[in-house]
Amino acid sequence: MVLTDKIQNISLSEIEPNPYQPRKTFDGEEDKIDALAESLKKSGLLQPIMVRPYDGSYQIATGERRFRAAKKVGFTEISAIVREMDDKTLRQYSIIENIHRLNLNEDEKKDALQKIWETDYGINGDPQKGIRRMAEDLGLSHPTLLTYLHAIEAEKIAEKQGVVDVDHLSARELDVVKPLLEQNPDAAKELIEGRVKGDLESMEFLDAVRLALSAKKGHKTRVAKKIRKAGRLGKKAKEKGKRHVKQAVQEIEDEQKGEGQKQQLRIILVRDQKLLNRAIKFRSDAEKLDMTFLESFQTVELRNQAITNLEATASILDGTLRGAHQSQSRWNKEWEERLKELKE
Repeated sequence: MVLTDKIQNISLSEIEPNPYQPRKTFDGEEDKIDALAESLKKSGLLQPIMVRPYDGSYQIATGERRFRAAKKVGFTEISAIVREMDDKTLRQYSIIENIHRLNLNEDEKKDALQKIWETDYGINGDPQKGIRRMAEDLGLSHPTLLTYLHAIEAEKIAEKQGVVDVDHLSARELDVVKPLLEQNPDAAKELIEGRVKGDLESMEFLDAVRLALSAKKGHKTRVAKKIRKAGRLGKKAKEKGKRHVKQAVQEIEDEQKGEGQKQQLRIILVRDQKLLNRAIKFRSDAEKLDMTFLESFQTVELRNQAITNLEATASILDGTLRGAHQSQSRWNKEWEERLKELKE
């Protein structure tokens, strides 16, 4: 007779892993399982696992790491809560335990949610109601679940259109790029490649997708290429700036003596690195403010307002650059004097 919702000691040989376990591998969990095994040796099992009766044996609903640790320690049996449940409930338990403990990577989350959606919620009826019920059952927010489901759809669309490397994007990035994949695969491919190759940071990628979506139908690919080019230039400038700062640190520290002086120089150079990063970001943003930006406006009136604002911005920038050139010699002189002070 099988007891239900009562704790029993069950032989490990009678227990099978969860067939719906979303984790594809436990390779990265060995340290945690070893630590759990040590805890079992000292204190025993503090929390029973949960299993369901199945075909004369049992299947794990929750607690697979505890089960693996118990086997590693050499236990022959383990305390378990036995509960009758159908396949749908077993699938829910398996993903709830992993998602809320952050044990799954992005791909595993998408695969697990896709299986649950296609098997239990998306097969009939109103999709929106199915999403709401699935979010409630899994303890996920509606926007979070929707993001993952959109990401799954984006991967399918990309596969049909021959757009590769989408598996390197986060669920959020896939969610945002999905409409662009549907409207203009070439523009989407350009930006995805830029993201994967590091030309665009995550926020830059999201902004670039939105800008490409807002551009006119025939201009989306050109907008995407220009934005990626700007991102590439910004990346190169940033890398170059970092190399120069690193070289400056080394050269100056080689000339200086005393930890106090070195620390003072580091503070100065870290501050300058932050300022340099701001200048590089400004340059990258300015690269994007070309005609493709104006083409994204849908009305003449708003486009004219944008031109007026850009003209005012250009005037301010001209004044800033003039001041920068006039101050350059003064800055160089002050820096040389500062170095002399540090050498004394």
